[in-house]
Amino acid sequence: MDAQTTYGALALLPPLVAIVLSIWKRQVIVALVLGIWIGATIINGYNPLIGLLETFSTYIVGSAIADVWNAGLLVFCLAIGGMIGVISKMGGTKAIATSLVKKAKDNRSTQLAAAFMGIAIFFDDYANSMIVGNAMRPITDAQRISREKLAYIVDTTAAAVSSMAPVSTWIAMEIGLIGGALSSINIEANPIIVFFQSLPFRFYSIFAILLNVHPYYPEKGL
Repeated sequence: MDAQTTYGALALLPPLVAIVLSIWKRQVIVALVLGIWIGATIINGYNPLIGLLETFSTYIVGSAIADVWNAGLLVFCLAIGGMIGVISKMGGTKAIATSLVKKAKDNRSTQLAAAFMGIAIFFDDYANSMIVGNAMRPITDAQRISREKLAYIVDTTAAAVSSMAPVSTWIAMEIGLIGGALSSINIEANPIIVFFQSLPFRFYSIFAILLNVHPYYPEKGL
């Protein structure tokens, strides 16, 4: 029996609290933790102490951090974040920003610069988002482009490029999934060839990139 059938309208309370607090206080992590705590409290007989223990031991540590994929992702993000911090301290981020400022003289060219940087860093979407976002944030702030608009450009470009690049952290996973799917339906084909044959049909990725590098941009940010 699912949570909605068992608890009725109470099943909506955790996500509603998380969404409202995220918008109201703009503290997403705190809002998510509180949402998990409320859900764990409801599941565990409305006991807030047991809910608090379950929040961290079962749902945050046991189900999230202890997961092999999530743990690897956290280590990767920490490594990339550390690298960006070192580059920033050495003046690398400032140098990139300074060189881009000379070319990004208005709202439109700044957004195009962010899009083209996202295309250039194609080997991983997480690294792409962290590097391009940190490098472009002070420039887009100076051009009064909203951070939401920058986040959209960075995120859509990063995922779209990495999913189609022949050299990226995505390709191994994609080839594995394609190979598994082909085996399940008894089709003998090379997964790598199928991957390249599928590229013209990646409509989301193609249109995401085209929309980001389209010559028209509004003169003011969102």
